[in-house]
Amino acid sequence: MIYLSQEKQTAWTQGQRRKGEIKMTKIKISKKNAEKIENLLNEINGRATAHTYTGYTQIENMANAAEKKLSELLLKKDFQGATWSETSGDKVANCYKGSRIATNVKLQRGSSAWFLVSVSGRTVWNEGGGESCLTLTAEQDAAAIIELRKQYTVKL
Repeated sequence: MIYLSQEKQTAWTQGQRRKGEIKMTKIKISKKNAEKIENLLNEINGRATAHTYTGYTQIENMANAAEKKLSELLLKKDFQGATWSETSGDKVANCYKGSRIATNVKLQRGSSAWFLVSVSGRTVWNEGGGESCLTLTAEQDAAAIIELRKQYTVKL
């Protein structure tokens, strides 16, 4: 799903936690920050591990998927400002009774890399996990339309 964003992005957001709130600064997705990212995930998830993001490689894979999707729509020079939101877990069978704890992660594209800007715990039901969403700015939307129109001609 791709949404057009009208809101201005902030350098930090508050992640909702079952036991309170955390303020975080954005963290560059890089191996250098792997321990910091994993500590943040552990703090948000508490003891929940089954349907949550728990490791740096999961976040790195998410950034790679976002980069791939963005490259299908835009030129690299237009990437900055896009956001990618994703909820951990997958859909489960209807016979699964009860809720699950999942991790909701939001990434933002900087000029040359992706940054983790928000992490929060989320309660999901049968179909709540595994959702992802790319959000473009109005300028990126216009650029994507220009790139799309280069791929076809209209017969009059």
